[in-house]
Amino acid sequence: MDNEQRVKLEKVKLLYQQSPGLLVGLFFAGTAVFLFVLLEGRNVVSNALYFWYAALIVLITIRIVLYQFFQRAKEKLLNVTKWMMLFALMVMFSGLIMGGAILLFLDFSDPVSIVFLTIIIFGTFSGSMGALSNFRFIYCLYGSLTVVPLAILFYLEGNEFAYMSFLLGIFFVAHFFFANNMHKNIEDSIRRKFLNEELIKKLEKQTLIAERANMDKSRFLAATSHDLRQPLHSLSLFLAVLNAKLTTDEQKQILKKSQRSQEILSTQLNSIVEMTQMDAGEILLNPTGFWLKSFLEEIVEEFKLLAHQQNIVLKVRLIDGYVYYDAVLLARVIRNLISNVIKHCPNSTLLVASRKRADRVAIYIIDNGSGISEKDQTNIFSEFFQLNNSERDRNKGLGLGLAIVKRLVELLGVSIELKSQLGKGTCFKLELKQQGLQGALASAPKREEVVDVALDTKRLFIVVVDDDVDILEAMGTILKMWHHEILLAPSLKKLMRALSQERYSVPDLLIVDYRLTEHQTGVDVVNQVRLFFNKEIPAVIISGDTTLGLEALVNIEQTDIFYKPISDQVLKVILSQV
Repeated sequence: MDNEQRVKLEKVKLLYQQSPGLLVGLFFAGTAVFLFVLLEGRNVVSNALYFWYAALIVLITIRIVLYQFFQRAKEKLLNVTKWMMLFALMVMFSGLIMGGAILLFLDFSDPVSIVFLTIIIFGTFSGSMGALSNFRFIYCLYGSLTVVPLAILFYLEGNEFAYMSFLLGIFFVAHFFFANNMHKNIEDSIRRKFLNEELIKKLEKQTLIAERANMDKSRFLAATSHDLRQPLHSLSLFLAVLNAKLTTDEQKQILKKSQRSQEILSTQLNSIVEMTQMDAGEILLNPTGFWLKSFLEEIVEEFKLLAHQQNIVLKVRLIDGYVYYDAVLLARVIRNLISNVIKHCPNSTLLVASRKRADRVAIYIIDNGSGISEKDQTNIFSEFFQLNNSERDRNKGLGLGLAIVKRLVELLGVSIELKSQLGKGTCFKLELKQQGLQGALASAPKREEVVDVALDTKRLFIVVVDDDVDILEAMGTILKMWHHEILLAPSLKKLMRALSQERYSVPDLLIVDYRLTEHQTGVDVVNQVRLFFNKEIPAVIISGDTTLGLEALVNIEQTDIFYKPISDQVLKVILSQV
């Protein structure tokens, strides 16, 4: 169906949609004429009145039936012109009946009769304009059968009625022009409706394409990050092994630069994965209550060495408050903000402060660095946007830090405010709600202080399962270097075969990749080995898979999970906990 046919169909639908109102008006107008003539019309033959009113009722009934048929057929109309002509035919009969009332019942000797019937004809003609004007010929047809006969009768009567005839002519022409304008407005609105529908469809299509592209991007980045984490993990371990074998300062300096490059790559990969997870809605909130002062002090402590290396004076002015948020995500926000200052504002002063305001507490990250221009302030939270890094210095990251901050504060329900002035510095303000339970404030335990634990270097029997050959070799090499006994296996099947053929003692620790060959997982390995030895053996899953819900699934099996790549220092901490 072409566009013109669609417009015509919509106009026909409008005609029939307004039929109930037209029929109600026609019924009351006809009934009013019937009652008036019956009670006041002395010179009218009774049979003609009853016949006229019966014809009106029959016509209204037929039009109701036609309306019902149309309602059933309107979703699959094939012949639009047929339904339009049927409606026009019904309007013509309505005009004949109402026009017939003038011929039958108008009494020029009775002023009340003249006024009453003129008002009825005027009323029905004017009242039907809105419904009939989307087809001008139908409206004109009804007027020709009602108003025109009345004007002719006035003209033929002569005298003062001739002036009434002239006025009726002006009335008819004026209404036709009004109906014509209304017709144009209706057609324009219908055409705009179809245009908007087409635009909405295009928008929905483009939105769907964009959503699919975003999902494809997220899946691609998730798969890519998993594949990149594997070699990064083995690289980290091999570099740690190499560090123990180097003898000269020059060699160790080169290795240090290699390790720094590996750390930068790992950080950038984690930033991309983090953005992907937020785009995919894979980060879930885990709010807990905690004291803000000790929470911030721990984070600031992490940056003291880095700040010193950049010649940054790190100051802290904190007041305490009890808040209820996801501590892990909030810490990530604050770390990103502090890290951003350390990367971009060397030789400056950095203040981390907090202040209470009514039922809220504000956290301030303030520096007196170079500041941010008003133009750049609108882009600072955009992905991959960086200031003063046209050369794309990799040590300054990818420009995702503040984009991640923006996403995380929206997820946490925390407001963030940026104030900055070129040459004077920058202030980031985070506003949090304080926990309202005063009893909880009094009894809530403060965060435990971090205690340095000397790493236990006792000899362990460790089982390592990973389907990546390089990772397996790297893990084996570094664990042997630390004097541990090891059993390496690329799959669950080969591990169980080795355990069955040799008389191994119970392992002290299982280190297992999550996603293995033959659709098996690290959880399957842990359960099988524990069942084989009939003992709850400590286990750690080290995975490159960051799928939503994986951590909860692993924790059900009383197993810890770490994400690749991990450094040799993290691995030492894991072993020290056994």
